[in-house]
Amino acid sequence: MNPSNRRWLAARATLALALAWAASAPAEERRALATPHPGTHAARPGLASTAVLKLPLRIEGESLVGSALPSAGPVSAQDMSQFGSDWSSGAHLFWQPPDPVDTPIRNWPHLTFSIDVAVDGTYALAILHTRAPDYGDVRVFVRGQPVADLSGYAASVQAARVEAGQVKLKAGKNQVVLTVFRRPAGSKASYVGLDALELARQP
Repeated sequence: MNPSNRRWLAARATLALALAWAASAPAEERRALATPHPGTHAARPGLASTAVLKLPLRIEGESLVGSALPSAGPVSAQDMSQFGSDWSSGAHLFWQPPDPVDTPIRNWPHLTFSIDVAVDGTYALAILHTRAPDYGDVRVFVRGQPVADLSGYAASVQAARVEAGQVKLKAGKNQVVLTVFRRPAGSKASYVGLDALELARQP
């Protein structure tokens, strides 16, 4: 058999193996390889799916408007381009809750929404938010566990980032709650601005 025929047969065998894997691999692995992450090239057959899954998933705050449920106060998308270019996609979710109170009974306003992931696992979570002269302090809960406090007050409007550590998520919907627990000294209100959430699956 000449060399060109051997190469053709080897290529045919490799293709058959790849097709067999595609038919038997778990659905999440097929999706991970088939779906390119924004800003990256499409995954090539044969590359480990974990290489794709480690890339961050970004959930824009303003995309949650309409699905995020407040205990009180309006929720809207707000254009932030007038304040500079530090906001992801140039906008954020803007929530205007009343001030929290502790007496006669505790009443902390809260905003509830879900984030979806494709597979179970441990994820590094980063929270991008806004600080301003009329913003409150926020405690963030993921699946019922507190993961970070966000300092809302600043003398001028500015973007901020908080690394919230690692969280365990289940495939499908995972509940997130933002709770305003304090109106900082000097702040004119207890508003909240959520720019984005970033999730990166850990090994």
